[in-house]
Amino acid sequence: MKLKKVFGFLIKILILALIIYGIVFYWDNCKDWAKRAKAVYFVMQGDAAMDREDLVGAIELYKKGLALYPDYTTARCNLGNIFVMYEDYESAVENYKKGLNDPDRNIACRMNLGIVLSEKLLQYDEAIDEYEKIVKAEPAKLNIPYVNDDYANFNQNKGIAYYNMGIAYHYKSILVSDNRALCNSYAEKSAQMYEEARNLIDNDYNIAYNYALANQILGNNLKAKEGYCEAIKISPMQYEAHYNLALLLAEERNYKAALEEMEKTSLLMDYVGNIAISKYIFRLYSELTKKVMQTKGGKEYLLEQANKKAQKAKDDGEIIYKKGKISVSDKSDEIMYKNFQTCAIDDII
Repeated sequence: MKLKKVFGFLIKILILALIIYGIVFYWDNCKDWAKRAKAVYFVMQGDAAMDREDLVGAIELYKKGLALYPDYTTARCNLGNIFVMYEDYESAVENYKKGLNDPDRNIACRMNLGIVLSEKLLQYDEAIDEYEKIVKAEPAKLNIPYVNDDYANFNQNKGIAYYNMGIAYHYKSILVSDNRALCNSYAEKSAQMYEEARNLIDNDYNIAYNYALANQILGNNLKAKEGYCEAIKISPMQYEAHYNLALLLAEERNYKAALEEMEKTSLLMDYVGNIAISKYIFRLYSELTKKVMQTKGGKEYLLEQANKKAQKAKDDGEIIYKKGKISVSDKSDEIMYKNFQTCAIDDII
C-alpha cells in the first residue's frame, strides 16, 4: 500500500516538473498558444454575431481575434465576406488574400476572392489566376462511405472554378472585340472552361447554357445545339435556351424546328408577362411561320402540326370535355412542363 502511495506521489512530482520545465523553456510558445486560444474564442463569438446578423459586432470580434492571431484564416475569410456585404470590395480582397497562405486549402475563400476580382473589380486576369489555383490544388481527401466524400466536394468546387473562368474569359473577349484574333482566342478559352465544368458537374442549366452560347459565338453549331438541348431538359421553363436555339436553327434554315422552339419562347414570355419582349418574340414567330409556309408543303405541315397538337392534348388528358365545353385538366401544368422539356432536334443530334 505504501509503495502505491509513493509511486503516486512520484508521478505527481514528475507531472509538476514537466509543467515547470515547459513554462521555463517554452514560455514563449505557451504565451502564443494562450493568445491563439483567446483568438479562437473571439472568432467563435464573431461567428455567433454573424448568425444574429450583427455585422458590426462580428467585425469587431474578428478584428480582436486577428489582433492576437493575424494568420487566422477563418477570421480573415469571414471578415472578407462581411466587407463584400458592405460593398467594400478592396477591403474584402485584402482580407481574402491575407487568409490564403496555403494554395491547397480554403477553396471557398479563394472562390469568393476570384468572384469579387472578376465580377466586382473587373480584374479578370487576377481572378483567373485564383481559379487556376483551385483547379490545380490537391487537398487531402477523406472519404467515408455514406458520411463524407471530399473527392466529390472537391470536384464540385473544381467545376465551379472552371465555370467562373469561362465567365471571366467571356468578358475578356468582349473587352477586346475590336481585335478579332484575340477576341476569338478568349472566346475559345471560355468554351473550353465551360466544357471542363460540364464534365465535372451534371444537370446545371447555367453551365449547359453558357457552354452552348460560347460555341454558338464560335460557330461550333453542333456543340451549341447539344448544349441548348441539355439546358432545355434541365430547366425547360427558362426561355433563353429555347430562344437562342430557335435563332441558330433559323440560321441553318431549319425553319420548322426553329418555329417549334420560338413557339415555346413565345408562350414562356407570355407567362412571364414582359409585354415588350413578348411583342418582339411574337414578331419573330410570325416571320418564322411565313418562312415555313414558303417551303414546299409548308401550309400542309402547319395544319398537320396544329391537328397533332390538338389530338395529343386530348389523348394526354390536357384538355377535357364537360357538358360540351372544353376545359383544362388538373394535369395540364405537368404535361406542359414535359412538352417544353422536349428539344425540337432531339432526333438529329
